[in-house]
Amino acid sequence: MTPTETKPATAKPETATPPRAARVSKKTAFSIDEKKAKLLKLRAELDAKLAKITARESAQTRKDDTHEKVLIGAALLADIAVHSETRELVQTILKRAVTKDTDKVFLRLRKWHF
Repeated sequence: MTPTETKPATAKPETATPPRAARVSKKTAFSIDEKKAKLLKLRAELDAKLAKITARESAQTRKDDTHEKVLIGAALLADIAVHSETRELVQTILKRAVTKDTDKVFLRLRKWHF
């Protein structure tokens, strides 16, 4: 054969091979299932941790809210003992803000007349 001559093309028999993405060995399929199971387990663990953190945060918010109410209430009660005008102001606020009959009865039993 001379350098100007080309090799005759050899015809490859056409075979019906599936595209690469469709070819999955059993080992690969099992590996994918294992990875998926591990990721689902990890997701469940992370969801549980997130729920725990959210619950802790919610509990802290409630504690802080209660602490604030106690401090403000204590300050008002201490001031009422010294200044009668504070008592009048608080009674006006109670008259406007307390709506439940059971709460009104309780406060009247505690000497709050409004």
